[in-house]
Amino acid sequence: KVYVAFVYAARGLPHNAVDEAEVRRNVTEAQLEAAKQEEGMLELDTEENMNEGKTFVWMSTALKRFPWATHIGKMDMDTYPFMHKLLARMSRNTTCAEHISPYQ
Repeated sequence: KVYVAFVYAARGLPHNAVDEAEVRRNVTEAQLEAAKQEEGMLELDTEENMNEGKTFVWMSTALKRFPWATHIGKMDMDTYPFMHKLLARMSRNTTCAEHISPYQ
């Protein structure tokens, strides 16, 4: 099984996003709160940032929230995962030491 979460920071906007005033003009507070309640949404207690620790916060949070997970990853919204290839590789249950991958 694969569990996918849309992970976002509790504070701030991405560095390449439109300004916050524009977001507030187009999205109501009620809509923002409703979006946070959607299944698969996960809010991190951190600032939105690119290179200042959000990935570490995500990995730490994921380890605590999903102790049953055998694999944890991260990708940006503009990434398209080839799930059929990814799942096939994961199902082989090999370790990095046993198999050298061009993706490692």
